[in-house]
Amino acid sequence: MSEQYLSAEELQSLIGHHDLSNFKVISQDSYSDSEIWNTIKNKKATEPLLHCAIQTSVVGFGNKVFGEYESKGEKIDVQKVYKLYDVKSDLNLNSKIQPGELTPRRIQRFFRKQISDYIKSHEEIYPYLWKKYSTMDKRFRHTVFPGAESLVTEHDQAVYLLNTYMELDKRLETNVTERIKRVLLARGILEPDQLNNNGK
Repeated sequence: MSEQYLSAEELQSLIGHHDLSNFKVISQDSYSDSEIWNTIKNKKATEPLLHCAIQTSVVGFGNKVFGEYESKGEKIDVQKVYKLYDVKSDLNLNSKIQPGELTPRRIQRFFRKQISDYIKSHEEIYPYLWKKYSTMDKRFRHTVFPGAESLVTEHDQAVYLLNTYMELDKRLETNVTERIKRVLLARGILEPDQLNNNGK
């Protein structure tokens, strides 16, 4: 009867030595800031897509309803802007997209600094994520919105954001927190042992 589990030495003798100096793993995250910027720049779409990013990050969106914002006294439909600049707003979770392709979430992620600055400079603005799912600590108002996981640099900001997403997952029975953890871990903001202890 064969052994179910071989020892490390037995496995080594079976497999032998393989030179892995020319091997490297490839991240499954196809997002690239520089590729997104090239797409936005080539489409000459910086201002309208920045407006869409702020609108959707502050107010939110759901069921492919993205709302509208006001610019120069005119109401602008976000979905129409997306259509004009080929922002893919109707993808499902398993869709494969190229590094430079635009989606609503990617636009939020790309404009994360501008979104944070806008919230910080407008005291009357409360992002839906902060307002609905956090403890509403005003110190973190400008760092709790979709895409902020790629922006925060301080440990306490990361922990607060993580706890906010945990509350969202608890109420909506989703699992967004795992993606947020992966980003914070990859960026080195939180350590692996902190992820299982609410970031502490």
